[in-house]
Amino acid sequence: MSILFSLAMVGCHTGQDETPDAPTSAAQDPDAGQQAAEGEVDELEAISALLRARHADDLPDAETLQTYPGAEAVLRQLGREGETMVMRTRALALLRFYSSEDSGALLAEIASDGDAHPALRAAAVTGLAGQALADQPARMELVTASLRDPDPRVGTAAVEVLDGFAAGKLVLQEALQDESSELSPAVREAITGRAQGSTQ
Repeated sequence: MSILFSLAMVGCHTGQDETPDAPTSAAQDPDAGQQAAEGEVDELEAISALLRARHADDLPDAETLQTYPGAEAVLRQLGREGETMVMRTRALALLRFYSSEDSGALLAEIASDGDAHPALRAAAVTGLAGQALADQPARMELVTASLRDPDPRVGTAAVEVLDGFAAGKLVLQEALQDESSELSPAVREAITGRAQGSTQ
């Protein structure tokens, strides 16, 4: 009788040991998942507020954006779906502080969309400054072609981006020397101004 009782106690004890541990991951913990979602919403609201600055000089810089872990994803979201044109253009331009493929793909898509508003295309070109264009022939070609965009805002944005690295400067010199290139006066003036500034 005592042997049966002992075996029963061992079985109960073994069952207790097999009880799974308490959840430790956000996927298992609903509260942790909710906190993560709330954090994303807070970042979206905070960065949206920064982009509503009255003056462009008051927009966040790279250091400020680094305080928000999800800033790059938020900027992509606002670049697509921002509540105003100003917010969308500012978000796209600020993606110049990032070099991920996701951001590069979005910027190239908008910059090459002939149906997109010129202000959006210009901002997307500006954002492409964060990409390693010298190692990305298709995007380099896209920015180079933007020099001849019918809207000078797009062309001058391309000038600013190309002037930021050696291969881009060479493209600007060639475009300026090519008399057949269809550069707008504003773009030609921007290239000339950059060239003169670099020689002083």
